[in-house]
Amino acid sequence: MDIEKATPQHLPGILDVVRANSFEQSDTAERARRGFLVSAFTESDYRRFITYDDHFYVGLIEDSVIGFVLAYRRAFIDRSEWLNWRLREHFQHDFTLIKQVAVHPARIGLGFGVELYEHLLRLTDPLPALAAIVLVPPNEISIRFHERFGFVKIAEGTPPDGMPRGVWAIRMPGLAEHSLIMLD
Repeated sequence: MDIEKATPQHLPGILDVVRANSFEQSDTAERARRGFLVSAFTESDYRRFITYDDHFYVGLIEDSVIGFVLAYRRAFIDRSEWLNWRLREHFQHDFTLIKQVAVHPARIGLGFGVELYEHLLRLTDPLPALAAIVLVPPNEISIRFHERFGFVKIAEGTPPDGMPRGVWAIRMPGLAEHSLIMLD
């Protein structure tokens, strides 16, 4: 797999991966089994992410998008992002917020998600990295995926959309002695 910075030409492939992993596309049991669950942003949202966010990478095989990782630094968090804004207010030091990672279901389990994460974490080192994971429905595969990288759960909150989320972090100062932060 080749990994490149996302461009507008990658947008159709990104949208295919999103549709294939969307919450709306499967029942609860299927969601729990697959693991890469993403809230579908609009096409214009992804276009904006490509233009403005500092860490949006696609995984390519023969020029076809098979997965992506979308992340940005603390300074790029918009006030409209309820949970992320609370993280920004709570943590005064810079960090990388991992917004989405997804691999096309036909390619899950082949290590492509790991490659995308390793690429991102290498580029953002030594900044702490935070990832929000939807807790209901349970996304155990995503939780195990993050914990294999050394992520530890540090916070919980329920945004206005009503979907409770947990926040996992890696490379966070004081992580060993943290207590769970409630962001509600």
